[in-house]
This record gives sequence, structure tokens and C-alpha cells, in this order.
Amino acid sequence: MLYLVRLRNSDLVTANIQVGSTLPAVHTSIGKLLLAHLADDDLKSRVTETSFAKLHGPNAKVNLDELRDELAKIRADGWAMQDEELAYGLRSVAAPVRNAQGTVVAGANLAVQSRDWSSQRIVRELKPLISEACQDISALLGHRA
Repeated sequence: MLYLVRLRNSDLVTANIQVGSTLPAVHTSIGKLLLAHLADDDLKSRVTETSFAKLHGPNAKVNLDELRDELAKIRADGWAMQDEELAYGLRSVAAPVRNAQGTVVAGANLAVQSRDWSSQRIVRELKPLISEACQDISALLGHRA
């Protein structure tokens, strides 16, 4: 997962992520969102055992078989969350950015500290915000919902 834009949250103490940073897609909300929209053959070629060997938190999936059910749910729901999968104490929620043809071409997320934000609170308060922002970005790319 490659970061193209980063707006820093001063309350969030995480890795030094900046424009150009990369993180393992299998452990991030945006990464899982993008993976969920790949064809199965493309998914198999992009996600290997080494995809799971890098930086991860206590709730990280350890192989593609374990991740598949979550990817199907993400595709059906239209959004993704990671709950301490990338790092201890970090949760995030992501929504897709679609082009004029409706193809998911990017994503955006909001990351917060798990001690302050339960998963339920994230879904209730942050998911609508990030979803609306991504719908607005998608509209600029010509997508009509």
C-alpha cells in the first residue's frame, strides 16, 4: 500500500507515515479494501506468504485463507476496518474511491487510538465521514452513485 496523501493526526502515535510510505496491504484498512476488489487470480498473485511476514499487530491475519472471508465482507459492505492488525493500539476505517466506471481505484482512511475509540464507535461516528468524503472524491472522478 502506497500513501499518496497524508494528513497527520497529532494525537496518534504511530509509525512515521508520509507521502511515499508503504505498508503491508494485508494489515491496513485501505489495503484490505483494495485487495477486496481484485479478481481472485490477481489477489493470489499479489498476496503471498511474504505479504504477512512484515510489520503487524496482535490481531493480524497470518495467511490469505484467513483473510478471504474478511475480504468478501469488505466487498459486500463497501468499507473496511483494521483493529490492531497493523500495530498495537491502532484502529482505522477506510472507504473506496471509484472512477467514472465505478472501479475502486484508491481509498481513504481515518486512523485512531484504540484506547479512545471502540470498533462500534468508529463504525457509528467515523465510517459515515470517510464514506462521504470518498463519495465526494469519486464524484470528482466522474463516478455517479
